[in-house]
Amino acid sequence: MSFRVYEFKPINWPILSGFELENISGKRGKIRISVSLGKHGDIPAYVDDEHLTFEFESKEIEVPLNELHNILDEPRKVCVIDPATNHIYRAAIFDRHFYQLVVPAKDVEPTIEIDGIHMHGIKDTTPLREAREKVKLLHIKPKEKVLDICTGLGYTATWEIKFGAKVITIEKDENVLRLAEFNPWSSHLRYVRIIVGDAVEIIPQLKSQSFDKILHDPPRLTNESGYLYSRDFYAELFRILRRGGLLFHYVGTPHASKRRGRKRILEGVCRRLSSVGFHVIKVIRDKRRGWILAKKPR
Repeated sequence: MSFRVYEFKPINWPILSGFELENISGKRGKIRISVSLGKHGDIPAYVDDEHLTFEFESKEIEVPLNELHNILDEPRKVCVIDPATNHIYRAAIFDRHFYQLVVPAKDVEPTIEIDGIHMHGIKDTTPLREAREKVKLLHIKPKEKVLDICTGLGYTATWEIKFGAKVITIEKDENVLRLAEFNPWSSHLRYVRIIVGDAVEIIPQLKSQSFDKILHDPPRLTNESGYLYSRDFYAELFRILRRGGLLFHYVGTPHASKRRGRKRILEGVCRRLSSVGFHVIKVIRDKRRGWILAKKPR
């Protein structure tokens, strides 16, 4: 049994959002800004007609305001600054799909968008707050072994670590992990064992009853992601979960525009989970998603 493990290395570069740029618009002289999307608070800076200047790790960073405005032409967009060259880069990757970090508000942790579809809840919540709500349902105890499926920016894994778990997480798309390395709010991923690959191929290789809890946070239900919602996949989750263990399952249903359609999708997931042996103990749903908590009988 062999897996390709991703060595997560946080990249400590200044990172700015368009909201931060809006906040300093029209100001001149001494100001304070965040270069960590609010993670580490504000630092002193200086702005004149042409440049933004601040100190970062004992080095003076000076960047042209016009370049910042060109890259951060929307408040939610994010850029990073290479402290060695002062070069500004959009926090985005194009590789068959378009990936970008975007922020829902000033000093709020980013979500990741893939081809315009954001991967976290941002309406009436924040990505990190929503992740905590998911993880709380698992009632994680210190030293429990947790499998986190679909790492993303690592927000659920972050809370699992904070609750004392030993976490293994699976992510299929390395582009997501590369962007996460620039995100100050993803830094806890350095404490997590990240396996790169397709969960449907990796999980059958894992030992039976080897996890106390499983958090399954797949992309929205589409033809492409449908196998992550399949009976065969659920049977593998049941096999690797210890007796009495809990499974949290996120179900995103953006294509189910009618209430009846969303209900039907959730009922189908619950039916397949039950058919492989899970006991569904809680279903939480709203207009955009469903959360399912299930238990493996003792």
